[in-house]
Amino acid sequence: MIKKIPEDMSMDEVKKIIEEENSNIVISNLFRLGRRNSSREFEDSEVVYLEIRSESLSNKIIIWEAIPVSPYVQSIRML
Repeated sequence: MIKKIPEDMSMDEVKKIIEEENSNIVISNLFRLGRRNSSREFEDSEVVYLEIRSESLSNKIIIWEAIPVSPYVQSIRML
């Protein structure tokens, strides 16, 4: 996961910039995570999930500055 990605930036733009600035990274999937607003409706957040083809996870990705990367652990929902 990376944070601080402007909400008006498309996922195609994000992917293009990351792959241009970080030649060693190949992104296989990415999407913007959602959040609930004060009206309890879902809206886009500044957090983007990246699925990177690599054996190790880099601790930073260069976009317009070095942005920290953290692993994404999906929560388990009990029915």
